[in-house]
Amino acid sequence: MGVMVASIVPSSAAAALSLLEEPEAELQSHALRSLEVLADVFWPEISSAVPKIQEMSEDSSFVDKSLAALVAAKVLFHLGELDEALVYALSAGDKFDVAADTEFAKTLRARCIDDYIQQMVAEEGDSTAATATTAAMGNGIVEESILPRKQLQSEMKAVFERVVEECVTNGRVREAIGVSLDARRLDCVEAAVTRGCKGPQERAEVLAYCFSCAQRLLSSRSFRKRVLRLVADLHRKEEVPREVVIADCLAHLSDAGGVAEALVRLVTPLGDDESSADADTQRELIALQICFDIVDNDHPHFAIRVASLLPQSQPRPAAPASTLPAIRESETPEGAGDDSAAMAVDSAAVVANGDAAAPSSLDARQLLDSKLNKLRTVLSGTTSSALALHFLCSLNGADTYALRKVKSSLDSRSSVGHSALVFANALAHAGTAIDGFLRSNLDWLRRATAWAKFSATACLGVIHARHSTAAVRLLSPYLPPAGGPAPPVGGAASTSASSSSYSEGGALYALGLIAATSGRAAPLGPNQETGSAYLLAALRSAMGSPVVEHGACLGLGLASMASWDGDSASEEYDALCETLAGDDAVAGEAAALGIGLLGLGSGSELAVNTLLAQARETAHEKLGRGCALGLALLSYGREEAAEGLIDTMSAESDASIRYGAQYAVGLAYCGTGDNRALRRLLNAAVADVNNDVRRAAILCLGFVLFRRPESVPSTTALLAESCHAHVRYGAAMALGIGCVGTGLPAAVRMLERLSGDSVDFVRQGALLGLALVLMHHSEARSAAAGSARRLFARTAADKHEDVLTKFGAVIAGGLIDAAGRNGVIALVSPAGHVRMSAVVGLTLFTQYWHWFPLVHCIGLSLRPAALIALDASLRMPKMDGEASASTSGEASSQESPMCLMTAPRGMFAYPPSGPPEAAKVDAPAPAAVLSITLKARSREARKARTKSAAAAAASSSASTAKDIEAGNVAAAYEGADVDMVVESGTVDTGATPSTDGPATRTRSRAKTTGDDAASEDTPKKSGTKSSAADTEAAMVDAETDDKKSSAKKGKKKSVKITDDGKASGDGEGSSAVSGENSAGASSTPAAPSVETLPLKNPSRVLPGQESYLRWASPRWRSVSPSVAERFTGVVMVRDAAKDKSSPQYVELIGAAAAAAAAGEPPTETAAVAPVASSSVPATPQQPPAPPSPSSNAEEAAQTPPPPPPTDSSEPPAES
Repeated sequence: MGVMVASIVPSSAAAALSLLEEPEAELQSHALRSLEVLADVFWPEISSAVPKIQEMSEDSSFVDKSLAALVAAKVLFHLGELDEALVYALSAGDKFDVAADTEFAKTLRARCIDDYIQQMVAEEGDSTAATATTAAMGNGIVEESILPRKQLQSEMKAVFERVVEECVTNGRVREAIGVSLDARRLDCVEAAVTRGCKGPQERAEVLAYCFSCAQRLLSSRSFRKRVLRLVADLHRKEEVPREVVIADCLAHLSDAGGVAEALVRLVTPLGDDESSADADTQRELIALQICFDIVDNDHPHFAIRVASLLPQSQPRPAAPASTLPAIRESETPEGAGDDSAAMAVDSAAVVANGDAAAPSSLDARQLLDSKLNKLRTVLSGTTSSALALHFLCSLNGADTYALRKVKSSLDSRSSVGHSALVFANALAHAGTAIDGFLRSNLDWLRRATAWAKFSATACLGVIHARHSTAAVRLLSPYLPPAGGPAPPVGGAASTSASSSSYSEGGALYALGLIAATSGRAAPLGPNQETGSAYLLAALRSAMGSPVVEHGACLGLGLASMASWDGDSASEEYDALCETLAGDDAVAGEAAALGIGLLGLGSGSELAVNTLLAQARETAHEKLGRGCALGLALLSYGREEAAEGLIDTMSAESDASIRYGAQYAVGLAYCGTGDNRALRRLLNAAVADVNNDVRRAAILCLGFVLFRRPESVPSTTALLAESCHAHVRYGAAMALGIGCVGTGLPAAVRMLERLSGDSVDFVRQGALLGLALVLMHHSEARSAAAGSARRLFARTAADKHEDVLTKFGAVIAGGLIDAAGRNGVIALVSPAGHVRMSAVVGLTLFTQYWHWFPLVHCIGLSLRPAALIALDASLRMPKMDGEASASTSGEASSQESPMCLMTAPRGMFAYPPSGPPEAAKVDAPAPAAVLSITLKARSREARKARTKSAAAAAASSSASTAKDIEAGNVAAAYEGADVDMVVESGTVDTGATPSTDGPATRTRSRAKTTGDDAASEDTPKKSGTKSSAADTEAAMVDAETDDKKSSAKKGKKKSVKITDDGKASGDGEGSSAVSGENSAGASSTPAAPSVETLPLKNPSRVLPGQESYLRWASPRWRSVSPSVAERFTGVVMVRDAAKDKSSPQYVELIGAAAAAAAAGEPPTETAAVAPVASSSVPATPQQPPAPPSPSSNAEEAAQTPPPPPPTDSSEPPAES
């Protein structure tokens, strides 16, 4: 016998509450244990006893005070007092189960971690971040608590460590690392990596995650450096250290000494045996890869510092560093296998100082020196520049047809359109060294005047970017004589002086653009001096000419970008300050920008004080804006260290300085996504009263968020709908900068909507933003790419479009296909570094709003979209591998051994170039129909018609006889079968109007029955080209058969309407009716007649029908149905009143036409406009399209046969 025990569910906590009032401690403990279970359900009832429970938890003599604290925490949690509940939960000690899967435990655990993070951030010294965290999380834990402050912090620390340990134990390593980074606990990060990962591969993935978090999520610059240092140390502890990752972390830390030490360690030989030789080659390749990555990170002066720290060796003569690699397509030797074919190397393709093979006689020291020289060559940037130039030049895919088309559509009198096309051509051929469009349009190029000539000359610096060896030779016709002796090229005519100062200034600006992309150590001048030295001499010799000074200052700033630390003496800084002190608006603006470029990111107090003082004192808005932008460039990448300068600039009353403050925020926090920077920019966007400041604030959102492009559309969504035009423009440009090259659909949709804005400069910004987002996108990769290119071309060619919008459309057309369709704006390097030149170039490009020549600076942001492979001798191998194309995007089953990637077919295809190809449509050949086939179809139709006519005649014979006997001759006559041809007639004013033609009226009391009136059942010839004899023979046969059929039936009658209006007939039916009428009828009924008024427009008759009827009508006296129905709808009218010998012809269209041809009286309906038939053209000049061949007899019967040729001397036989 079993006993079942039912659980008792309590309905109230009153019993447990009553025990709390008992004096004995055991009863109180029992009551607390009961209340701890009931607290989640009966907390409203227990809330009245919370003071009593809190007293018990604070009583040190009470045994279960931790249990009392837990009960109080639960009740306070349900009451919404989270901070106080957390204090009591922490004082409960082990009674508080952090890992419990309850709402109480999860909420307080999260609250505890948030408060702990807030405290650790404050202890770290980042007060600003701590304030932000406090504002986000609330007021924090109450200061007055039952626990001392240190004990409370230790309890929170214990809870945090228990949570991290639980995550590591359960395999949630990344979650543990994320919360540890937020709490600034690097010891927990290291413990999670070492104890939570089970193998080297997993540790490498986790460390890569740490690196990504440090770059994207950490707002503190100092703590970010500590994390990167920890990642590098953990990589060194591996059995096989990842030297490339270690060097990457050291590059982020700007540790040039550590990178140099790693490079020396990698190129030092390990031994003399063969196995050591293979290992040495692999280590040397790793060292070369590190050097190329440093150059790609776009921090040239860091690379120069690394090269200077390498051990010095004996200098060796070498060829010019930037010589283009002469790569030949060498064939595979006979008998060579796949491996030799894949790595067939051209021995002539040696770049820079790369030797084909080290001589065997060199000792270890000489071998080490040769390797170090190779590293220095790569770090100078000349090798990468030469390879990129070779790639862009040899694979140029620019569409010159589009440029010529835009040129023909632009107004030749518009200087803005001329400059726009110059910019578009420079961007389309950027870095390709191909200036054929300019050379073929010299007359058009000579139209540029003043600053347009400055921009036209400077465009050579964009086209010939990285072409340092030919820079001075190419620009020698335009360079000022004081810039250095130009080498003689092409005789005396080529060495003549420049035409004006605008060309000279533009040439110096172009020289700076070439130097900025060729490597800072690349020689440019005729005496092999660097670009900065050449331009410094040109600036000193150009004093007194503001235009030449303008170009020299811009070029000097670009060539010496970020080369000054802000403290040491600098000749370039002194020369630029001297130009700035002249207080000239044109030269001073360029000098201020040059100072900012020279000390880029240094935050030099000397430069800040100089520029800030000049901005406050000058009366030129142009100069003040240049000083403000120079200050913003000095703040590049400084993050919280630039806050003091940003506050000072934001508090100024001058709008130009506040304008620069917004760019200072964007450049100081570029790529960080920092919330403080976003709040500052958004506040300025809505609070400032100046349009320029508001526009700049919103635009700089793109610089802060370009590492997180998916968040840019949501951030700017409301701004894009603003009623303020400058705000909408800023949102469009922010989308373009933040989502550059991503093709993000949300950004594309917003920009397409803004491209139809009512304000011209908003449309301009939307078009430029659309080009930035869709750069390097084919239609297979992004469906909007093709429509965007068509939008640019259509807007540029629109004669009624505003000039500002056309300016943006023309530049956007060159920008979307920049660098010969082989370049893309990359703000982040493959290793995760922010590309300094790219950010600066895009910043200066946005200043085109105030100064058009700064459009050329966007060439600094372009990066070749190429994958270049080299061997240890810096030679380019010939590789058979390529991207494997598949329609589904999945890897092919038969991939080559050198397959680099798998992509859908057409993903990276070039857009179509040149004029669009006309679609070739082959007209279908007409089907030939033999005459014997036509006769066979006619016989089949006549047989069917005969059967239906016989059945109709039999049914009507009885009623006809009864009508005649009763004297109803009209009724008998209406049931007869009558064929008629109207030879002449007059207008009857009482005729019923027809609904199927203008000015056409038909009245008929004669009616045909049976198949003779059904013209749609008669077979007609469609789309055939038979001879006239065949056509006429078919007509004669058809008429003969109809006469025989009529004779057999005995009911067939033919009626002619004569000129006097009388009717005459032949056959039995006609005589019988006449006899009956004369014998017994008192009055003869009126004869049937058809009176037709000709149309005013006789051109609706087919020309062939008109010619055919012209000679046929005088000969016809009686027409059988088989002949007349071939011209259904055509009624012959002879105008007897005007006494004309040639008849006029009209066409009746629709149902009324069929009724008139059949002899039926039309219904009384409203007249409608005539509708052109498919077989009748609207005008006689347009012949109808040939009908499509059809084998269906019904379709063939709907189209009349073509008329016989009109040039026949003898007409066909009459029917």
